[in-house]
Amino acid sequence: MAFPIFTTVARVIGLAGKAVGKAIGIVSLKRFWRLSRMVFFVELFVYFRRLIFQITWLSVKIAIFLYLFEQIIQAVELLFTTFAAPLPTELSNGIARVLPNNFTACITAILSTKFFFFVLSVKDRVLSSV
Repeated sequence: MAFPIFTTVARVIGLAGKAVGKAIGIVSLKRFWRLSRMVFFVELFVYFRRLIFQITWLSVKIAIFLYLFEQIIQAVELLFTTFAAPLPTELSNGIARVLPNNFTACITAILSTKFFFFVLSVKDRVLSSV
């Protein structure tokens, strides 16, 4: 048979331990929620930073693509406007009747499209070989 004083002391120590444990648990729970909110906002910031970087990088790529496209169009138009070949008058009149008025614009569009398909296929081959 145990002494009643020891059981009472043990019971008081046990209750005190529970109270201290609860207090520590509540404090640590509050810290956990603060920390989890902080981690959430940091991850949200990193996500939006990456998103803004990707949108900016896409805009730069589109701008470079449009610039190169415009340069190619100007080069092809310059090629066709400066290219001169002596033709007999009947042949040049016949060609002028068959060809549309915007012949240089049509050829420029066709050649620049073929050029960009070629560049993109070369890019795909280079990236797939790495």
